[in-house]
Amino acid sequence: MNTDSPQVQQLKLRYRASFRDKAAELQRFASELSAISKRQAEHLAEARAFLHKLAGSAGMYGYQNIADLARGAMHDIDNGLNPQLIEKITRLCSLLKQRD
Repeated sequence: MNTDSPQVQQLKLRYRASFRDKAAELQRFASELSAISKRQAEHLAEARAFLHKLAGSAGMYGYQNIADLARGAMHDIDNGLNPQLIEKITRLCSLLKQRD
């Protein structure tokens, strides 16, 4: 038994009629997010490769703290962007500038 008033029924019909527009808007968001995700994945792959090289060379030349921090940042990338990733990269930049 439907107890909705005619006004409520009209509102529901109008709302349902907006589903197509809402779906189009969501699809636009999904497309944009997909593009961002693809770019993000590319940047992360580049960053990881750089960190890998940095960890290896820093370790080879005796800069263990830099190597360890670079490996930690790589670990963060591998495990889904740990919130400390940016902090680690910032600390790496500081360490490298201090050694300059």
